Parts: sequence; structure tokens; C-alpha cells
Amino acid sequence: MIKHTKEIARSLALKFNKRQDFLEAHDGVYQAVTRNGWADELFAHMESRMEWTDIKKVHKLTKKFKTISAFKEKYGAGYTAIRLKGWSSIVFSHCKEMNHFYTDSELISMAKPFKSRKAFWEAHPNPAQILNKRNLNEKAFAHMKPIGNRKKRYIYIILFKDSAYIGLTYNLDKRLIDHINDSSNKFVKEKINNKESYVYFSDHRLFEYTKAGKMEEYYKIRYKNLGFKILNIKKTGGLGGIEKKWSFDIVQKLIKDKKIKTSWELKIKFGGAWMFLQRNKYLKIIKYSK
Repeated sequence: MIKHTKEIARSLALKFNKRQDFLEAHDGVYQAVTRNGWADELFAHMESRMEWTDIKKVHKLTKKFKTISAFKEKYGAGYTAIRLKGWSSIVFSHCKEMNHFYTDSELISMAKPFKSRKAFWEAHPNPAQILNKRNLNEKAFAHMKPIGNRKKRYIYIILFKDSAYIGLTYNLDKRLIDHINDSSNKFVKEKINNKESYVYFSDHRLFEYTKAGKMEEYYKIRYKNLGFKILNIKKTGGLGGIEKKWSFDIVQKLIKDKKIKTSWELKIKFGGAWMFLQRNKYLKIIKYSK
């Protein structure tokens, strides 16, 4: 009986790009490789059913594993490919072992490309928790613009040639995008659709919700006195951005209307609705669009 050593098997395997081709050419060597547990290492360069070239697909697969070691045991070749491509910090961010992989500087660098804490938490939940545990939030998020919340608001103004709209928001960037894409105010929507030039601005001061409404009314009167037509339909002074009252039926209709296909998509796009489902233990019974 011919003894096939690992080195002989390696030299032969390197000549093939597919396992099937190697099997047909060297059946005995192939059997030795699988019998001795060398397959993941010697066939790592070969094409397989799982292509390790799409980081989104790879990340989707790694999320099924709680630990890196469990993934490595089943997908040795994939683990090697991930390490070679430098994807470990992304695709294994949810794994416990990653706690030991990050230095403080690595964690801070990971947060640099993000404009908000929420975006960073959604993209890298595990590193975000580590940052918090190590009290590194202030350093990591120092470059981010402050965002308001349910208790604090920004005043913003959309100024056209002879008219103005005054509003409240806790996220200035998102609010402008909302107005551009599909403003809830029919006059602003019409002007933007007609490509009328405008200026969108704020002094970036956050006001407590008890004062925000009064400040909004102040700016309305101020610009009216300057000769601008005020486009607000509803009386100003309300607290824009108050959390919507959700119900199971409202969320179900939202999912249907917006064609939400997964829980994750709902969480990203409509966090308040997702939180309502989680609090009331509806996550497992809600139905998503196909």
C-alpha cells in the first residue's frame, strides 16, 4: 500500500482549482487527505461551494456562530480566507473572542468613519460594547456631531426666496433628507420638486423640549416680520419628533406598506416600531413581506 504523505498531497493539490478535478485525477491521495483531516488546509486555495469573496455573504454566515472557534472548526478554509483579507474585526464582531483582539486604538479607529453613535452601534455592536466597558466613548465619538433626543430639539429653517419653513428635529441631517425625498409639508414639497433654490440652516443649539416649541414660534414671528411667507401648515410650537404611539396593527401595516422583509431591516429603518415589538414580545409573531 502506497503511503501518501502530507507534503506529497500538498504538492499535488496545488495543481488543481477544484476538489472534483483533484479527486478524479488522484482518488487515493484525495481519500488520504480527507481521512487524515488535511482537507481544509490543503484545499484552502480551491474553489468551493462557498465563495469567500463577498464580505456581506461571509458576514451573514459567521453570524450563525457564537464563537470564532466554532466557525473555524466547520469552515477552516473560510477562516483562513477571512484572516488573509483582514475581515476578522467585521465578520466576527459579535463573537466573544473578539474582546481579546481589539486594542484601544483599534476600537477608536473603527468609530472614526461613522457620523453618529447609533450608526456605529448598528454596524459593530460587539466593539461598541467593549468601548463602553473600557470607558472609551468620549475619545471614540469626539468627532461626531451631537444629536438631539426626545427631550432636546434643534430649530431648523428652510429659507426660500420669499418664504420660510421653521421646524424642530433631533437629527438635522436626516430631517433635510426627509424634506428632500418626500416632505410632509405640501408647500415645501412643491417648491423642492420645482427645484426652487433654498437655504437650510440651524444654529446647532439644542433646546429642552419645554423651550423648543417657544423658540420655534419666536422664529416664525421673526421671519414673518422680515417679510417672508410662513409655509407651516400646523401651528408651530409643537414638539416635532415625539415618539409615535405604536400598536401591533400599526406596525404590521407599516411592514406591509414599506415592504419590510426582515426584523433587522425594521430595526434599522424604524427603530421605534422594532422596540415596541421587542417590549411586547411580538417579534416572533409579526409577519414580514416576502
